[in-house]
Amino acid sequence: MHTTEVDMAGFAKGNSFTLVAEDPVGYRAKVSPNAVAVRTLTDGSSLTYAALDDRIARCAALLHGLFGARGEQFRVAGLARNCVDLLVLAFACQRIRAVFVPLNWRLNAAELAAIIADCDPELVVYEAEFEPLAKGLVDNAPRLMIFPFGGGVEGLDTRLAATSPMPRLRGDADQPAILLYTSGTTGMPKGVILTRRNLFYSAVNFSFVGEVTPGSVTFCDLPFFHTIGLVAIARTTLMMGGTLVISDRFVPERTIACLNDEALGVTHYFAVPHPARSAGLCSGPDAAPEGDLHRRRAASPSARCSLSRRWRGAGEWLRHERGGNRDAYAAGSGRHCNAAWQYRFSRAADRTEDLRSGRSGS
Repeated sequence: MHTTEVDMAGFAKGNSFTLVAEDPVGYRAKVSPNAVAVRTLTDGSSLTYAALDDRIARCAALLHGLFGARGEQFRVAGLARNCVDLLVLAFACQRIRAVFVPLNWRLNAAELAAIIADCDPELVVYEAEFEPLAKGLVDNAPRLMIFPFGGGVEGLDTRLAATSPMPRLRGDADQPAILLYTSGTTGMPKGVILTRRNLFYSAVNFSFVGEVTPGSVTFCDLPFFHTIGLVAIARTTLMMGGTLVISDRFVPERTIACLNDEALGVTHYFAVPHPARSAGLCSGPDAAPEGDLHRRRAASPSARCSLSRRWRGAGEWLRHERGGNRDAYAAGSGRHCNAAWQYRFSRAADRTEDLRSGRSGS
């Protein structure tokens, strides 16, 4: 066992695994089962860590029953806007040594068909909105199985309700867990392999950069087909035992409303410059989140001037930071929201602590 891996055999009741090799939800379900893991904005539903763990275990059993005979590392794809069950698929695949492939719903039919031909998945689970696209994929991949998320006779909800949970299979930290395709800006999309170890240490990195803790409430409107949405935001939050608030897509007015919603209590928000400007987070006196914004980051230097003018004009403080491999800018005064480039809201006392520790605005 690698010296940085934590033996979780006691939690797994004889099915030994490590935090590096396995998904974090099983661990959180043992140590904080009643904590809220996810909230979904579209229907207002929520799942505790225990309930999320159970759903993942049922999904793992379903997939293993359908395709386990094909051997390890078979692929399962998801075609949907942000939803809890995309994460359920991702973690379920990891638990049975399969590989999850999140599909970019912004791509056209030909582009998606090329990805399907490249990764050769056994199954595509799709959102009803994308049913025509999903059915079109079968034309070029006759053995491909498809069924929808949600209810209905063939839906994932119905299938999971009829399936008993299974224990996780012990995994290899250096085996693929996710196959993430590029957008294809300079050619055909290319599959990027993310191992369990990649995922674990990426989440660890973002937890330090973003100061994510079990008390964090992270709002995510960046897509789960991208590493920021799927790994930096979702996986990091769940690994640290926080609450993930899921928006199915970026809608400026919705983002502002959520950041202002005291009942949701969002503490962290990750964004990039263009959506931030669209939401009025970089300009406009009436659009920015109310309350005390402790730290806010944007993904490129191009946002610096508008950020500086907007937040200095509002009496906030702004500083330049480095985040990951990009420049970031931070504005502060009190509630926590995060971005990786990140927005982190915190209570007013945090600014005092920042000043005492020498971290002043510039």
